[in-house]
This record gives sequence, C-alpha cells and structure tokens, in this order.
Amino acid sequence: MNQQSNIAQDGTIEGAIRRFSETGLVPSDVVPRPISRALLEDGPRKIVLLDGPRGTYAFKHNSTAAKSGEFAKEGKRLARMAGYLQASPEFGVVEVIWVDPMGEAVATRFDPSPTARDALAAAGTEADRREVFTRGGRWLGALHRATAKKTDRIDLDWIGDHVAKLRHHKSTAVRPYAAPDLLDRMTAEILQDVAALRGIEVPAVQGHGDFHGGNLLFAPDKTIALDCTAGRRSNPLFDMADYLIDLDLRCNPEEDEIGASGIDEDHLLAFLEGYGPTPPREILDRAIRISLFLKFCKITLLAFAGDPVVRRRFLAQQNRLTHVLLPGENVTGAKPFSPIRPSRMRSPNAP
Repeated sequence: MNQQSNIAQDGTIEGAIRRFSETGLVPSDVVPRPISRALLEDGPRKIVLLDGPRGTYAFKHNSTAAKSGEFAKEGKRLARMAGYLQASPEFGVVEVIWVDPMGEAVATRFDPSPTARDALAAAGTEADRREVFTRGGRWLGALHRATAKKTDRIDLDWIGDHVAKLRHHKSTAVRPYAAPDLLDRMTAEILQDVAALRGIEVPAVQGHGDFHGGNLLFAPDKTIALDCTAGRRSNPLFDMADYLIDLDLRCNPEEDEIGASGIDEDHLLAFLEGYGPTPPREILDRAIRISLFLKFCKITLLAFAGDPVVRRRFLAQQNRLTHVLLPGENVTGAKPFSPIRPSRMRSPNAP
C-alpha cells in the first residue's frame, strides 16, 4: 500500500479530509479552519470548516464512529428529515454533502446565517425577541405536523429512579451546590407533575431530539435545523421544552412575567403562536418544568467547576425551578432571573 493510501486510512482527521478531497469539492491541500470549542470538540470528535471552489463545508470527524455507524445514520436521518419538510420550502435541515465510506466523517454545507441564539443576543426590542420564539415554533410545528401519525401515552415513571441515581453520583453538581433538602423538595414537586401526566395521550411525531437555539439557523428566506441525529418518533413536548428553556434562560424577565412553566409567559405564547395547535397548557407547563428540572440535575461537577457559563446556567435553572416549585424562596441570594449572557453563548454552525 502506498503512502497516500496509508494516510487516507490512518484514522486521523487529516486522512478523512484527504478522502473528502477526492470528491473534488475541496483541494487536497485544503487548510482546515477552526471553529469554537462549543462545537463538540470533546475527545475524538472534532469539527472544522473546509473551503472549496463551490462553497464551505462543516466537516465532522470521529475516529471511533466507524464502529457505531453514527455518521451513516446521521446522513440517513437528515435526508429523512429533509423529506418530511419538502412540502414547506421555508423550512429545512442542513444539507449532507458527503458521508465518509470509512465511517469516520461527514461533511455538510456550511451556512453562515445566525443561529436562534445569535438572533436573540442581537434582538433590540421585545418584538424582536418574540420573533425568535415564534420562528422556532414555526419550524418545529411544521416537522411535527408533517409526521404525526398516531398517539402515544406519556410514561415518565423512570424519572424518580433517575434522579435518585443522580442525587448520589459523585459527578453530579446538585449534591454539593444545592442544599440536599432543596433538591428533595423540588423532586417531590416534579414527581407530582410526573404522576399528573401519566397515561395522557399526545401525538407521536418525528422529533428533532436536540432542539435548542444553537441548532436552528435563521437564513433570510429559510429556517434551517442542524444536528437532527438524535431525533426519533416520540411525543412533541420535550422538543418544545428544549427550545423554550435554552433561549428563555438567556433572557432576564421580571419575576411576575414567569408563568407556571418556568418560562416567560410572553415568550411561551410567541412560540405557541408559531407552533400552532398544541396539547392543553397544563400538560405543556408540566412537561417544561420536568425538562428544566432534569437539565438542572444533569450538570456535572466537572462542567460546573470548569466553565463559568455552565455555572451561570446552573444558577439560572435553580432560580427558575425554585420560583415555580418552591415560590417565595431565593436559595442563591442572586437576582432571581439573571441571564446566561447570550453574547457568550453563541453556538457555531455544525453539521
């Protein structure tokens, strides 16, 4: 085997880029451009930008992905998602350009449009902020309506055991940073929400699976979703909750503007205006509270200790949860609804 073949199969990102260059879309000596660390550059997974004569590509590499087939699955899921939305040209997903035959990489067309997080950070008026929520609701509503086929019964009985394991795990931030009795009281309230939702029927739809403000691009004439690989058929509530929580925690509402869901009521109504018909508000409010609680519990000690943004997110979640589950308490002594500083939370455009 010659030296070039060895390079192309050596399991490195350089070898994967060399294989991609064989398509003619980028030159063989292309120089990768770095993207922010926020782009999943953890362990073996790396993402870079590659420039070619016909455009720029986001290139994701993971040498361990060949065994799991994750990139082949990613290509298929994105293609399926694009098919679901093809009747609505104003909505779409990132375009897959190339899937590595070795299974170690995938390339998608890079779109420089701002993410929903960017749009929120740049919003100068409340009307501009509302539009960020409305536009996200439109995209998600289009996907869910295009794929609703049957109903499913909500079953969240696993949450009690899940929280109990997190409660005693050495890596979980809630143990040392939130008083144990506070967490126990929050858990008791959340388990009431779980019980109230048990057995309720909701549509079974194709979900996005990771629908936050960094995974939605606001192009001038189109709203484009990224990173749809975790999507599966499920109830629609937690896609909705993910987007609302991610963006609303970046805002700084007054205490009386927060509804029973833990979200600024005006932002929630703007989202629902875009989304269309939804389950009754009581069901949605409970689902958002549950989702917010689970996100709060899953922040690890390592992330908390190493990243000031994570610490701000943790405290913002704790304050919101305290407000809606244990009203009248302020466990941190901080302003109840401090934002996560959206200008520092921009999520780059990834495949």
